Amino acid sequence: MRSSIRLFGVALILWPLLSSNAFALSCMPPTPENVFNLHRERITEYVMAVGKVTPAGSLRKFNWRTLKHEPLGRFRATFDGYAARRSGFDLPLTLPVTVERSCFNGVCGMLPVAFPAVVFLRKEESRYLLQTEYCNSTLLPNPTGEDLASLIRCLNGGGCSAPN
Repeated sequence: MRSSIRLFGVALILWPLLSSNAFALSCMPPTPENVFNLHRERITEYVMAVGKVTPAGSLRKFNWRTLKHEPLGRFRATFDGYAARRSGFDLPLTLPVTVERSCFNGVCGMLPVAFPAVVFLRKEESRYLLQTEYCNSTLLPNPTGEDLASLIRCLNGGGCSAPN
């Protein structure tokens, strides 16, 4: 009985740490190969592009009283950058998008508003959808020239295994 109470006490002490931003920081940083491979099986449903997003209105804010991001739901934005094709990220692209950000305990997926990211935009009826998640495995923030070259190699079928 005493060990059960002790175990419950330890669980109570550790719960805030495990459900905090520190736990979210344990996500692995995305690599070009991992981000591409996440979308590989349905690559024809997506447009791979590099650029920035400008939200139509203000970004969602986390409300610590309700423990939710408000206002709830998807929101509209504009994507401005370059689409990928076999020759590289060289097709200028500006289009309206719907953004769906996944959040965990106040930590949301990165949205490329201040610096560019490689994103995968999924065609959805008359718009494109940009989905993010708090570990940022669905996009590649602030890519280097080598990152972009790796993604084009992946797109062209030239090998796309994650580095060891």
